[in-house]
Amino acid sequence: MLDGDVVDLQGFDNKFDMSISINTLEHIADLPGMLNTVKRIMIPGGYHISVWGPIWSGHVGHHINSVFDSVHNKYYNMPNHIPFNAWDHLLLSPAEMYHNLLQNCSDQAAREIVRQTYTSERINRIWLMTTFDFSR
Repeated sequence: MLDGDVVDLQGFDNKFDMSISINTLEHIADLPGMLNTVKRIMIPGGYHISVWGPIWSGHVGHHINSVFDSVHNKYYNMPNHIPFNAWDHLLLSPAEMYHNLLQNCSDQAAREIVRQTYTSERINRIWLMTTFDFSR
């Protein structure tokens, strides 16, 4: 197993007959670069198997991580633990999201949820169809 940026992977051209990624594509900042690397390291006719989701265009694509408010309510990326509606991350601006969140949670939690939703580096915010375009 190697630890590092897959785009920088050297010395493995045409070495693998299979590549597998599970729940990672939505977290790769340079998705086209990663997919090009996978093509480069695969032998001709090799397979890349990828399972992922939800991505940015999904109903919980915001991928908020654990956020606690001042009264210890916990918000995270699971049904019934998100203080906003499915798809809101696609329909609302950050300011609108923040305003709506204040109806359900503290200012501190609302600010952190907006940060994680719109600017965190943990997710690349690439749309599903764009992901398909990159993989062709």
